Amino acid sequence: MDDILILNNALKVNPLHIEIPLVGQPQLKGAMVFGAGHERCGILLESRDGTPLAGSEKERFVDSVWPDVQKANRGVPEHARVHRDLVVVADPKRPLPRSVKMGVIRSLGTKLYGKEIEGVYLSQ
Repeated sequence: MDDILILNNALKVNPLHIEIPLVGQPQLKGAMVFGAGHERCGILLESRDGTPLAGSEKERFVDSVWPDVQKANRGVPEHARVHRDLVVVADPKRPLPRSVKMGVIRSLGTKLYGKEIEGVYLSQ
């Protein structure tokens, strides 16, 4: 229940339905769906190699992962789907916080990347 996101329209989203299928994606170290309090869901992607990405490199990275996100999107209701314009790429200097079992701690990750998350919503 701690992982359930409640959107601003009161619809509930289980982000694990998107995140778990992405675990095997070779370019990803982690992924965290966000969207609590918003109308739509986005995703924070963490690169496996830890290389800082900017500009076109960031776009190529997102493009390489996006087909897997789309595939995961097909398994969830429309309101829970991740939108391409709501993607944040993690900074390798600020890795996503993890539990002892190596799962992403959503509440801390959301706080750590709060400015970036709000930024993608404002840029729409």
